[in-house]
Amino acid sequence: MASVCNKYLFPFNFKHRKKCDNQDNLLKGQKYTTKDSSMDPSIEYISLEEDYHLKIYGYRKNKLCTAICWIFIILTLGLFALACYWSKRLHLFSTHTKCPLIHATTVMIEERYKDDHKCYHVKKINTLNYKSILQHSENGEINGWDSPTLLELEKNGVFKFSVHVGGGVFRKMETVRYFNCRKTRFIWDPDCSQFYKLSGLDNDVLTSYFHREEGLSSLEQFLRRAVYGTNEMIVPQRSVLTLLIVEILNPFFVFQFFSFIIWCLDDYVFYASTIMVMTLFSVVGSGLSTYCNQRDLQKRVSSSDVIHVIQGKEQVSVPTEQLVPGDIIVLPTQGCVMYCDAVLLNGSCIVNESALTGESDPVMKTPIPNSSHVYENKEHGRHTLYCGTEILQTRFYGNKHVLALVIRTGFSTTKGSVIRTLLYPTPVDYKFENHSYKFVVVLALIAGTGFLYTVITKYFRGVSPFKIAMEALDLITAVVPPALPAAMTIGAVHALLRLKRKNIFCISPRSINVSGSINCVCFDKTGTLTEEGLNMWGVIPVKKTSFSSPVRNIKSLDQNSELLHAMVTCHTLTIIREELCGDPMDLKIFQSTDWHLEEPAVDDDTKYDLIIPTIVKPVRSSECSCTLEIGNEIGIVRHFTFTSSLQRMTVIARILGASNFVIYCKGAPESICNLCLPETGTCVPLPSDFHSVLENYTRKGYRVIAAAFRPLPSSINYTKMQRLSREEVETDLILLGLIVLENKLKPETTPVISKLKDANLRIVIVTGDNLLTAVSVGRDCGIILPEQNVIAIHCVESPVPHIYYTYADVSPITSSVASPVFSKPNSDVISTDETHLTELSLSGKTTKDTVISFDSSTNILCSPPKNYVFAVTGPNWMFLKQHFPELIPYIGTRANIFSRMNPEQKQQLVREMQSLGYVVAMCGDGANDCGALKAAHTGVSLSNNESSAASPFTSKVQDIRCILDIIREGRAALVTSFTLFKFMALYSLTQFMSLMILYSIDNNLTDIEFLYIDLFIIAGCAFSLGHTPSYQGKLASKPPPSSLISLAAIASLLCQTSIVFMFQLLSFFWVRQFDWFTPYVVPASKDEKTEESYENYAVFTISSLQYVILTIVLHKGPPYVNYIFSNYILISCLAIITSCTLYLILWPTAKVQHFFELKLPLEMNFRIVIIVLGLINLILSLAVEIIVCDYLLSSVLKQSRLNNKQRWSKKFAKIEQELNGRSDWPVITCDVDLVSCNSSQKSSCIRNMVGRASEMIPRRIPFKFSNTSISSSVPNVNKSYTSSSDIKLNCVSSQTTIQSDYYTPTENSSFVFKS
Repeated sequence: MASVCNKYLFPFNFKHRKKCDNQDNLLKGQKYTTKDSSMDPSIEYISLEEDYHLKIYGYRKNKLCTAICWIFIILTLGLFALACYWSKRLHLFSTHTKCPLIHATTVMIEERYKDDHKCYHVKKINTLNYKSILQHSENGEINGWDSPTLLELEKNGVFKFSVHVGGGVFRKMETVRYFNCRKTRFIWDPDCSQFYKLSGLDNDVLTSYFHREEGLSSLEQFLRRAVYGTNEMIVPQRSVLTLLIVEILNPFFVFQFFSFIIWCLDDYVFYASTIMVMTLFSVVGSGLSTYCNQRDLQKRVSSSDVIHVIQGKEQVSVPTEQLVPGDIIVLPTQGCVMYCDAVLLNGSCIVNESALTGESDPVMKTPIPNSSHVYENKEHGRHTLYCGTEILQTRFYGNKHVLALVIRTGFSTTKGSVIRTLLYPTPVDYKFENHSYKFVVVLALIAGTGFLYTVITKYFRGVSPFKIAMEALDLITAVVPPALPAAMTIGAVHALLRLKRKNIFCISPRSINVSGSINCVCFDKTGTLTEEGLNMWGVIPVKKTSFSSPVRNIKSLDQNSELLHAMVTCHTLTIIREELCGDPMDLKIFQSTDWHLEEPAVDDDTKYDLIIPTIVKPVRSSECSCTLEIGNEIGIVRHFTFTSSLQRMTVIARILGASNFVIYCKGAPESICNLCLPETGTCVPLPSDFHSVLENYTRKGYRVIAAAFRPLPSSINYTKMQRLSREEVETDLILLGLIVLENKLKPETTPVISKLKDANLRIVIVTGDNLLTAVSVGRDCGIILPEQNVIAIHCVESPVPHIYYTYADVSPITSSVASPVFSKPNSDVISTDETHLTELSLSGKTTKDTVISFDSSTNILCSPPKNYVFAVTGPNWMFLKQHFPELIPYIGTRANIFSRMNPEQKQQLVREMQSLGYVVAMCGDGANDCGALKAAHTGVSLSNNESSAASPFTSKVQDIRCILDIIREGRAALVTSFTLFKFMALYSLTQFMSLMILYSIDNNLTDIEFLYIDLFIIAGCAFSLGHTPSYQGKLASKPPPSSLISLAAIASLLCQTSIVFMFQLLSFFWVRQFDWFTPYVVPASKDEKTEESYENYAVFTISSLQYVILTIVLHKGPPYVNYIFSNYILISCLAIITSCTLYLILWPTAKVQHFFELKLPLEMNFRIVIIVLGLINLILSLAVEIIVCDYLLSSVLKQSRLNNKQRWSKKFAKIEQELNGRSDWPVITCDVDLVSCNSSQKSSCIRNMVGRASEMIPRRIPFKFSNTSISSSVPNVNKSYTSSSDIKLNCVSSQTTIQSDYYTPTENSSFVFKS
């Protein structure tokens, strides 16, 4: 078993479970678990994804602990039970004891995401056996479809369940222990003594396995369904009453109810009743909203039908809910909706996957090959039917039915994973929210301090214990406002409403605040930055061994041209309802040829029965340069569909009347190029200018496709042709030419990119297209500036893994030299005609050897550019991650172009960016971006398919303007949330200080005064603050602060609190200086209780003005939110509140005075003093907030960061500073003619390179020379060598002479070339 060194350092990249030591050669299932025998047997680790890990603890119920728990519940009058309800862990610890997992009845699952987010689940371990099945039957949980099977089971008495352990192997088990977590089932393996995730038939299963299956009997299906569960996606449904109870038991409502009791006991009945009524309305509204959301989601995912399955040699109708992995289903000829994931066994299907991928064009699905390859979901996507997609047509051979084998059901399907994302969204890594919880704890500590102060002071003043308790608890209710969570969401709610008006929708409101901190945006290219459709530019045919002139008019091509034949045959187009459908690029290429596609005039569902199902032929036209002959008709007889890993597709066709078949292949030039290389000596060589011509068009931003062909011998008949494997077909091809298509930028792209660049956001292109095409698009839209150099990274796998750098406009294939590179030690250096020296990483701390490549005849290394960005392809990205992971942070910080990236690599890139400290937004338009959209902090989908549900944001406007809107609204929401949090905190502290001051004379605010402050002032200000729209001007160059625990934020709170306290004290003591003042006297009896006093008037009136002042001061204008005057609701609210407050201060009527229990000063002078104090308070607060907090502190902090460059808060900033300070990396390859150099010059070149390498990173250097004679003047090397093969350097020491492949250069090392 794999061992773990500590509780979270375990392998993250394993996908399949290791075999148990005591197990036979049975092929096991997924390697999701790791466990060390030396560890606690009650703990187990499970890794489900790269960033998603589980730690499982075993527990069993303890009767003694349970009894003690019940005693605590009784003694605390149920409060301990409430605490156990809030914390399942507390309940588990109170009633269970830890035990080995093999004996556990309950598990606690510690769930970790990216090691930053941690949550806990407590789940019961269920046992599945004969008795449990009978129990389900007695309880009526077995449906009528299974009644005959159940009777058969009862008759037999003993049976075993089928549990998939991997590789298509099912183990028979009498008892199955399992638990469910987040709609995923985990099965106990008794041999390994550990849990593992139950998988479908998509795990380590050979494709040949599917063709060997013959279907399941009703008994096998029933037993397998008992393990897998029904094929349903059931969203947890709770009744309205249950939801109301859940809301009532929410901690904030419980605190509100506690406050209600305190207020009632303290004779604040009217205030308490009003607050409680409003809270109940809020609870009911929240419960009803949750119920409606659950109901709508269930309607969206729930669907069922009846389908035919193969049982023995018969077809049996079963509900789709009954399907299990291993069932063979019969697909109806008229099409259907898929309710599971299945692989196609025979025939073919035309499928509409728009609900899944967003692509409206139908896709042809072909049977999965009967081979020894392991099934991969992405690799075999063209053979897989996905849940939720619609089958439009099926086609089959003769009287055979179109069959598919079920591999995944329920929440394990592709659609199910999307629904799980909705039910359990990815945790949002956001420090503002985390800091807000910590700040609430601080407020609670302040309340505790006030509680103790009140108790002590009032005790020594002889106040009754009941009065002390009421007033002390009242302080707690004032300092910790239960409305704080609701107030903090106001900004996000208004931002989401504004986005909705712009046709941008969000399913994760928490993500809106995160989008305000975005500093890196990754864009897909096609359909996102560029137009969705492609326009045909032309073709560049190959004649003999060179390219001919480009042909812009495709119709002018010779009708017998093989290139034209490749264009009209190499596709998966089909006719559906009299309309030509298929891949948009294939459609564009085919339509440009003016050829016609015909399918035999028979029923659609039998077309697959014909030897030649599809015929293409030219359309008669007066413009056609040739005579239409019967030989121009071509039949397409076999397809090898496009796969992202191979980056190509192939067909086998036959010209009508010809004696042989012809192979046509179309795909990425890099892929086709490898198939045309003359490895066997039988291929026609590639054109000498292949790479230069390819670069010429890709650098201009064109989409370039290569086409090739190979005629098969006439001896290969139809049967033999059908048996050819893909590897046998796609070899020894002859290049036909290049197909060039235009992919224009969307008109909105460049202006949006310019605004994002001006805001100092990092912009990255992540695409599956060609590298140079992506570079061209990057330059055209402004992502790459004109003065920036683009450095391409090239990787070589064998014989020595190493990398080198070139400018992106220099071909890495035509250039035979490489720059300083990394290579593995203890191995030969690559290829001939190269001399390899060594240099390594930027920090010099790596242990790998590196190789500097040097062409002894033509080239030399160039100095590194000062202003550059990297461009990386997907394969090279994976190469770096595997061989040189220490380079990844540097490449991730400086690379702006990532091309040829598959969906998994896009997701890895986003996570790597996040690890560097970037807050990443990902914008894409298809299912290929689904993983990256889910992994990003802010995913923005430009598609309305189901996969887009994994993305927090979906835009119906199909261009990247939505990114600007999301960033603007995110920043506005973040600033508003920040403002509201500070406002609510200062409101609590202001009221806390008012109460503390009045408590000093045993006075308090009145019932109506509390109501006036909380409902009229605070509710009005807090609600209207969120209405301020986002600033629509230029985006600021830095996002708003997101940390409450920062010097500026804490300073603002402390300064405003001090000012508030100072003016309240000033008002409190000033009123005592007047002759008419009479001090407050505590009433002798409760019936005479009144809070009327001049002190009460002074504190209440000044504090009422202070709430308005705080609203004005804390409102932040540009560059994140608009000016305060643009918020008409807030201005109106402040005007009304200020007018009412001034009325209460200056001229309240007798009825109003009685209602508020105000004791109005006898003279007007003190009333004027209150207003003057309010004005001074406003001016001082504004000055402190703007000058001290916003300007001086920000400047000091900025200068401190600049002076102390070693303490960067973000990893990418530190790396960027390091890169800016280096002038010796990366060294770029450039052309220099060394043939004309004399020996001394050549020696100098090599000496300089060795010196440079040794100065940067002293380390061992492997050597290999060819076609060059070299002598050594290196100390301790005693021979000269002529390099016709690998050489050994005989290093002499004082002790002995040793032979070594490596040498560490010194300052005196030199190499001298001999002619």
